[in-house]
Amino acid sequence: MKSRFGIVIIVCLSFVFLLGIASYGHAAQVLPYRPVSSSSTISATTNITFYLPLVTNRPYIFSDDFGDPGSGWPIYDSGNVNQSYQDGEYEILIRLKNFWGGSVPPLHDLSNYSIAADMRIPNGSAGFYGLIFDRVDWDHFYVFVSSSSSQVYAVLRHDPAWVLLTPFTSSSAIHSGSAVNHLRVDRSGDQIAVYVNDQWLTTLSDNTYFGSSNEVGLFGQSSTTLPVAMRFDNFIVSSLGTSTDHKLSSFNESSAVLSTEGQGFHFLEP
Repeated sequence: MKSRFGIVIIVCLSFVFLLGIASYGHAAQVLPYRPVSSSSTISATTNITFYLPLVTNRPYIFSDDFGDPGSGWPIYDSGNVNQSYQDGEYEILIRLKNFWGGSVPPLHDLSNYSIAADMRIPNGSAGFYGLIFDRVDWDHFYVFVSSSSSQVYAVLRHDPAWVLLTPFTSSSAIHSGSAVNHLRVDRSGDQIAVYVNDQWLTTLSDNTYFGSSNEVGLFGQSSTTLPVAMRFDNFIVSSLGTSTDHKLSSFNESSAVLSTEGQGFHFLEP
């Protein structure tokens, strides 16, 4: 009799235990999730970022969502190109045909890094936008560009003549019209890998400017429809290396305008 009574007690306790686990699991599913908010000012910190259902510990160098017009990007108007903050985005507006404008934040000395940003042309006009990387000065830099009007991309080197490192190539991964495109460049050693909307496009090798200053930034170029305004958001720079092989980033102490402009690469397009 005692044996049967003991068995009944064990079964009851087991049932209560399992019921508790199920209740806890159900409660865990409805807990509110609050994503880590991005900073509108440039910061040199390492953050742990949560993206459900995955948790990553990627070492971010800095990010900017352009919510703060004083976060450090150039603001100026040369007449040909206007660079400014507009409604929580950064804008490069170009008023001449086949003309480019570039802008970099006061950050340099990067190695083994990844840069990414969201880009769009609000009215869907023809033009190119992209990411500047490994900038030594405004005569020497790389750029990864994409066009939402023709849905093509390319990687070029400026030294100061334009050198086409990849041909202009069409890709269905590029959203057309005024839709947002997310561009990314991974620079690891002399390897350059480029992505659009998280889809890998190509990888190439070029070490012409590797290891020299390594500034990064934003790029816009007009075509024939004027003026054309490129909008940028959610600019992120993160490390691809480990804490031991990543060269620490440095900030310029001067408040010099880190932007310029020039003739575009229209003659290289197909």
